[in-house]
Amino acid sequence: MRTLNLKIQGGLNLRPTIMVDGQIIKYKKNKNQTIDIVHQTENDVVDILISNTLEVNGPLWWLIQPLFYIISLLGILNPRLEKTCYHISYHSKITLVDETTNLALKFNQTKDGTRAIECAGNANIEEFENKFSFDEKAKKRKKILKFLYAGCWILAIMVAFLIVIL
Repeated sequence: MRTLNLKIQGGLNLRPTIMVDGQIIKYKKNKNQTIDIVHQTENDVVDILISNTLEVNGPLWWLIQPLFYIISLLGILNPRLEKTCYHISYHSKITLVDETTNLALKFNQTKDGTRAIECAGNANIEEFENKFSFDEKAKKRKKILKFLYAGCWILAIMVAFLIVIL
């Protein structure tokens, strides 16, 4: 049985989804803001896929986002949306050399069309896709939501003012 020790540095604010051999890996960041994954496999080749999903690109975003905003007391209890609108696309096959293979993946700075992840380790890496891409649709949707949130606050202030006057 072969072991892949995978260490991922940076990029945690992008909320990446990590799949190894078709299985979604649940992870927790440690105190150094890194992710340590130990994956054991019978195969000599491991398939790694890293991507992220932006909340505003989900189904029924136009209903879900405003509804949660209102339920969370006009955003006070609501977690904030992602600050960046970048999508990660990383897909590679890694040929394990030894019984234990150490591999470090480091996220680069977000910039449209650049390499998303740099790899270092004692394995043969065949990359199929490795890039950041800027999502214009998500940026437009975030702008719409900001105007909607501001409108909700103005409406709440007007209702409070009318209640005080009457």
